[in-house]
Amino acid sequence: MLYGIAYYYIAGMPLIVLIGLITLIFLFMTGTVVMLNKRGYHKIPMKWHFIFGKITVALGIIHGIFGIFVYML
Repeated sequence: MLYGIAYYYIAGMPLIVLIGLITLIFLFMTGTVVMLNKRGYHKIPMKWHFIFGKITVALGIIHGIFGIFVYML
């Protein structure tokens, strides 16, 4: 069942790949909030850093579960 979900193709790529790419984008966004605030370019509230961090962790867990269960089952 998870194999079918993980390898469901969207835009020519499996879902597991898309979730991994989206996780990477959110990881960069999380770091960018802090970097921009430290350098003084923009004042972005730190709540966005924590929101992006939580989304990154959630997507990373989903991506990891897909990856583990696809090769374990």
